[in-house]
Amino acid sequence: MGWTFFYKPRGMSPCEALTKEFSSGSGKVIACSAKLNAVYMAYQTNAGHVIALISAIRYAPKDPLYNFGYKDMEESMGPYYYDCPKKILEMLTPVDIAYAGHLQAAESAARWRATCWENIKGRVTLSVGALVTFKSPIRFTDGQVFTAMVVESTRPLRFRSVEGGYGSYRIDRRALNGATVQRAL
Repeated sequence: MGWTFFYKPRGMSPCEALTKEFSSGSGKVIACSAKLNAVYMAYQTNAGHVIALISAIRYAPKDPLYNFGYKDMEESMGPYYYDCPKKILEMLTPVDIAYAGHLQAAESAARWRATCWENIKGRVTLSVGALVTFKSPIRFTDGQVFTAMVVESTRPLRFRSVEGGYGSYRIDRRALNGATVQRAL
């Protein structure tokens, strides 16, 4: 199970490229969402079932012929990519129907879907100026430790100290799990 690389024209999105790649005689992509390192697709099989396809993606901008790569996985393979959007998850056929007669595949797909739903429920919605109180203190490479910070910008996600100061800090979104947010005034 390796990577497949091909030429993706400049301006073509990962979703467009992979929708073209996966829409064939055995099914078609009916919805797609690209994240930083993965593409999530709702794939309708010829039997009418909608399952999730996940493609880890890589770019090779210096290669003129093979500048885009993917590693495709199906939800029952237990991929370690769990930020599938709600719109894709809601389109999927229930696992007991989509994987009828394949108990192990159904269990694996159900676990993957459950983890994705947990991540969606645990996401924190942020706005500039919101006060975020973390579940546990966060330590930064400059030695600073904070239990609460203010959102400075949402794209890219940056925070500043509640006490003020000159630095702005980047935080992995996973550190926000369990955090409480007080809206900006």
